[in-house]
Amino acid sequence: MKVPFCTDCDAWLGPLEADRMLDSLSPHEVSAAYFFGPSSELAAETISTPRLVEDLPWIDSYTYEALVVGLFVLACFLLYRYRSSFGILFKMQTHRVPLDKVYEEQTLFFKNFLRLGVGLMVLLAVGITIRLGDFWHWSQHGPSLSRWTVNGLVPGVLGAFLGVMAYRYLANMLIGSVTQSRSFFDRYRFMNRVYSALSSVLLTPLFLLCALYDGAGARGIIYVMIGLIVLLIGGYLESSYRFFISRNVSILQWILYLCTVEIFPLSLLLFAGLRYAI
Repeated sequence: MKVPFCTDCDAWLGPLEADRMLDSLSPHEVSAAYFFGPSSELAAETISTPRLVEDLPWIDSYTYEALVVGLFVLACFLLYRYRSSFGILFKMQTHRVPLDKVYEEQTLFFKNFLRLGVGLMVLLAVGITIRLGDFWHWSQHGPSLSRWTVNGLVPGVLGAFLGVMAYRYLANMLIGSVTQSRSFFDRYRFMNRVYSALSSVLLTPLFLLCALYDGAGARGIIYVMIGLIVLLIGGYLESSYRFFISRNVSILQWILYLCTVEIFPLSLLLFAGLRYAI
């Protein structure tokens, strides 16, 4: 049985010439030189083996290193410039100084301290999220990230936390306007800033230790930091509960406030992270 071969180069041949050409060749004599010229040859077949792409560590980025340096510089500045304000924070948490008294008598110096403390807490939350994500290997549960994407994690997480803060601020303003209790929510935001500043003071040393040290002891430091975070969250919920109860607000309204303002935006971030992991 003859196997006909026809190429674009043979399209100009007539039927007779094509038949003679095919008769002069057997299927085994067809070579690359016949079709493409005497200087051509068949390339050797190569089978490429798949190569595993190693996931880049989330902490191996310029933005994360810049974040750690910025946290260290800001923490040192707060310790040097606002030493007296730290004493006020601890006196408020030990109930030696009432919250309302500090709120009414606060100076511009203390207000600046709280603003910087909240800023430190936001940066700290971003750093802890990236560090825990790398510690628990969240990158293995999603698509591989390029170098540019890893460097963009810190700005992305920072933007997400700033979005949560903007939502909480707008929600407090809206609820205060609707219920005509702006003074109540102004004092509550003040308590929130105080607790954020205190949390940043306590968590920054632990975070800097686990960020700058990646040895065997880093695992223990991370677990201690996680335990402290759980305790701080519990303390914040207790302070929030006492704040609402002391002003004759029912527990149901407190729970509704937590679900609407505190838990809802964080749950959106959590679901987004779970969707990425799945």
